[in-house]
Amino acid sequence: MPTSVVEGSTIAFDFVLQVIKHARIASAIAKVLTSVKSSKEPADLLAQRIRELESRLVAWRDGIPIALRPGIPFVYSSSSKTHIYHTIYLHFAYYGSLVAIHSIFAYPWYLSTYGRNQGPAFREQVTASTKAVVEASRQIVLATKHIDVRGPWPAW
Repeated sequence: MPTSVVEGSTIAFDFVLQVIKHARIASAIAKVLTSVKSSKEPADLLAQRIRELESRLVAWRDGIPIALRPGIPFVYSSSSKTHIYHTIYLHFAYYGSLVAIHSIFAYPWYLSTYGRNQGPAFREQVTASTKAVVEASRQIVLATKHIDVRGPWPAW
């Protein structure tokens, strides 16, 4: 991981560092939940992996500087080094990752794969994952009001 930038650089170091850290988590999400192996694992093992991935994602979010942290109201300041693009990007990255983590238990067709006759722990996970997907989706939609579609946005 980078530890600093060249003096006088215009790179938003905190932002770049958080993007790199999130990319590592996103890679783990993809490896753990989208592999052929994971599609054949028992529901209780998948639920455990979901909890581990979410814990890792929340730890990342909690380590982000306040000015960039998802879940904190967006603050605009022309004197701030934090650009709104950076805050929105990390917001979408966090909540999009929550959707990716929990969607495996929130999709209706998942129930048909594992059957409806699972125990209470399975049903609790489906309920918790569905709530997580709904709330994360809500946060993504609410953040769209901060996007100025008339203004210049970076290609990324």
